[in-house]
Amino acid sequence: MIDGKIIHRKLNKMPYSGSYQGMRFYLTAKEEQIEAYVYPEPFCMEKTPDDQKIHRQFPFNEEGFEQVTDWLNQMFEEKKEFWREARKNKFLI
Repeated sequence: MIDGKIIHRKLNKMPYSGSYQGMRFYLTAKEEQIEAYVYPEPFCMEKTPDDQKIHRQFPFNEEGFEQVTDWLNQMFEEKKEFWREARKNKFLI
């Protein structure tokens, strides 16, 4: 699962990206909001087509960090097979 403590420390300084078992994510802070995206491997945020990205916003505060962490983990659980398939196929490109 994705650890919210790491997100909190990193996002305070700059945008934060990572991946978890085929699901990539990108977080940035804009105007007191956390902009959160999830998308499949293998490409970075800029190279992934927009129609493959899921986007949500959260408040930039303690509650928002909890919410974004919960959302990332929920997105993984809801589409677990999709993310794992993306992970498995990333070397086929």
